[in-house]
Amino acid sequence: MQNKTDLSSLITARKPVWIALSQLFIISEYQDSPETIARTLAASSYTIDEIDAILRYELTPALRANLSIFAWPGDAFDEAWLVKKLTPRINRQPWFSFGLPKAIQADWQQVKQYLAIYRHKN
Repeated sequence: MQNKTDLSSLITARKPVWIALSQLFIISEYQDSPETIARTLAASSYTIDEIDAILRYELTPALRANLSIFAWPGDAFDEAWLVKKLTPRINRQPWFSFGLPKAIQADWQQVKQYLAIYRHKN
């Protein structure tokens, strides 16, 4: 079990990654471009594999329903709601995973390509 200080610093490090990756689950013209998402991710200390795990095991289970045809289009998730929803999922892999939703796979591939470019420049 993590203490409060460790959890707080983990949330601080994760929050910009969560916010950037959450853009993949927004179905509207307000969604950030894969390049913009990658810039934010490149500034984090997480590896591409760690970011992929955060996307798959923290965001996807919590935000997958937003990709439904019944979801209300929006321009962003509320940050406080996102942190509250994702904090219990930190470093926890679900016992079963459907993988990444098809709706975000192409954008995620583009983000990873830009991320590799931005990380290589530094």
